[in-house]
Amino acid sequence: MYISNREYNKVNALIEKQDKNIYLEKIADFYYSVSSLQKAENGYRYKYYNEIGIDEKAKKIFREKALNYLQAVIRKNNGQYSGQELLRQAELYSSLGNKEAIDEVFLKAQPKHWKLIILHYLDEHGGIIGEVYDKNNLATESDLKKALSYADKLEKMTYKSFKDNINMEMKNIKRNDYLEAAFLKAEAERRLGKFGEALKTLSKIDVADIKNTAFNSDLEKLKELIEKKDNSVSQYIQGRIMY
Repeated sequence: MYISNREYNKVNALIEKQDKNIYLEKIADFYYSVSSLQKAENGYRYKYYNEIGIDEKAKKIFREKALNYLQAVIRKNNGQYSGQELLRQAELYSSLGNKEAIDEVFLKAQPKHWKLIILHYLDEHGGIIGEVYDKNNLATESDLKKALSYADKLEKMTYKSFKDNINMEMKNIKRNDYLEAAFLKAEAERRLGKFGEALKTLSKIDVADIKNTAFNSDLEKLKELIEKKDNSVSQYIQGRIMY
């Protein structure tokens, strides 16, 4: 109610009264949810207010508080964070105009988060190749190069893990990890116009091994775009039904 009535000081005063030892995570989640930054996260509990009515000054304050409380949550968890929390930090820093801080946070991230980092720099959803969150504000060449840098490391790491594994069940899992990494690397190369390098990246994939899997259609689509020297993207539509 306070937010809908633009009584932002009352909102902040009410939140500050809460016991941080008990409600720290909920406070961080609340401030993020009222910062108007959710790209494709679902399940927010605080959507009963008039988001359009929040002015830019209030959004900036909410984002600063969201970042501060999120970092407090991470400190509480001894520096550990989920992929969602990592991306929230990036979105908050970006909205506050501090993109250098994003690079610093990502540099400290564990390899298990590299895929999310690549998708962030590409601004892609990851469900369908070449679909971006904002077609009117495409990733810069610098961001695409950063995506490629992480994708190259991820592709090398997952390829080695895939080839070195002798357990058949685990080998299939490691193969899938490698394929995802290879597609991301080739996608970053495609977006940068490095079509020859992209084809070389895909050439390492054993086509016969993925012939009857969902990966085959992704491979064919990516190869088609690369062979056409097409580095275009399309707009991601949230909530679209996939068949």
